[in-house]
Amino acid sequence: MTSSRTILDISRQSYCVYGNEQYKDGLMVLPSVRKEAYYDLSTLEVESNDIFFVTYPRSGTHFSLELVDLIRNNGDCDALRNTHIHQRVVPTMNSPEFMTGKGLKGPLDAGSNPLITAAAKPSPRILHTHASYEFWPEQVKQGKCKIVVMVRNPKSVYTSFYHLVGGMASVPGGMFERQPTWDEFYAAFIENKSSLVPFGTWFDFYSNIWKHRMDIPVHFLNYETMVKDMPKAIKELASFFNKSFSEETIKRMCQHLSFEEFKKNPSTGKAFEALKTSLGENAIHMRKGKIDDWKNMFTVAQSEAFDKLYDKVMAGTEFQQPRYE
Repeated sequence: MTSSRTILDISRQSYCVYGNEQYKDGLMVLPSVRKEAYYDLSTLEVESNDIFFVTYPRSGTHFSLELVDLIRNNGDCDALRNTHIHQRVVPTMNSPEFMTGKGLKGPLDAGSNPLITAAAKPSPRILHTHASYEFWPEQVKQGKCKIVVMVRNPKSVYTSFYHLVGGMASVPGGMFERQPTWDEFYAAFIENKSSLVPFGTWFDFYSNIWKHRMDIPVHFLNYETMVKDMPKAIKELASFFNKSFSEETIKRMCQHLSFEEFKKNPSTGKAFEALKTSLGENAIHMRKGKIDDWKNMFTVAQSEAFDKLYDKVMAGTEFQQPRYE
């Protein structure tokens, strides 16, 4: 594979972290993330009333976080509406400086160690990470707190990720020298090597978690279900937390989580405003809220090749089949 076919070659100061199992050949990390966010995460202590919230980037992180927090707050939409979403979650991957856009030395500065801040926050906490199972806190692996993993179909994930990288590329001296073409971006992830894709590949990320699902208290929350059947998503997640809600409360929750309402909500709709120092003026937090927008990027041949890769890598895992329409 030639270097012109990877996004690694046009990224500035990206690097790899290494694990002992899934990521022994490396996992690509952008300079907005300190290596401690991976290497020191295993020692983070959790409490039984914490929630460990896991998403692969561009999987509907804020959308699903709002649902998790709604259920934690017993469906109280007003309580969430009055507090910015970034004040309600405890990041373990990005620093306070990165999340607020204040105190960074420049677009390549990751700021302070986010795990120091996370450890100091009182429980109950929603602890968020983009790290896969191999790097998780040992206490989380031991089942000390409940885990929610957000899943979105991989074609939509990579489409959304591509547009985010475009925003990053607009920052002078930022994480990318230029915006990659779609073909360059596609070529990187179709190789299925975590050393070539920021945060590793979708396949490594989810297969690493899935094979341990019987050992931990985990709920896989599905983006497409949230879009197509929000009441079902609410009831299933509520049941995981041993809660139930009246139909009227569920109706209010669905309205609160509707895409248009979510975009208008000041606590969620402009969640990326403070991140423009690193992500760029054109960084888009929420694009369309659709399932099948990937069709505007993938050619038929690319889609078919991706399907073959999916079938090859995920065969025999019993992982939930993606919903593409």
